[in-house]
Amino acid sequence: GPQTVHFDEPIVYFRASFGSTAGGEATMTAYAEDGALIDSRTISLSGALQPLHVMGRGITRVVFDSSSPVAWVVDDICIINEGGSGILVLMSTCLDSADFVSPALVNLGYAGATLVSNPWEFEFAIRTGAWDLVIVDSYGSGLPPLAADALADYAVNGGRIILSAYNLHEYSDHAILDLIGVEYGAPYFT
Repeated sequence: GPQTVHFDEPIVYFRASFGSTAGGEATMTAYAEDGALIDSRTISLSGALQPLHVMGRGITRVVFDSSSPVAWVVDDICIINEGGSGILVLMSTCLDSADFVSPALVNLGYAGATLVSNPWEFEFAIRTGAWDLVIVDSYGSGLPPLAADALADYAVNGGRIILSAYNLHEYSDHAILDLIGVEYGAPYFT
């Protein structure tokens, strides 16, 4: 290492599995055509293969390397070259609560919205798509830090957001609230 993979056409997602019996770390970094950093992630290595991914719009080069003191293995490569567009909805219902967002969008003439239900899918979709609007209906669970970071990055880049979350107290120290002009008052249960 390091090893570099170049793409003739930009991609939005690159995943590979890494392993080494001697341990160490594997790092994967994605770059745009102009050399700008898009995403970088690191994992600890073991004898079992572990997936590592980078994502974002406009990836033209991925570099991966390892700090393992001996040989390391790369396998199971997956590449996705296109993200979504239009309206993205994260639907996180509580137990058997109803989905009110989808029927409302249909009534408003927006039948083609992309609906995701878990935070990993949401992070992937928001980082790889060209969305006109992102709707977060978080009634059942909160956003993990990487998904909240993706939403904040979308806001910084001028994205439009509708946020409905019963647990804003979980984000009271996260930049997303300031970025969208929301002030946290008190916990839901209070």
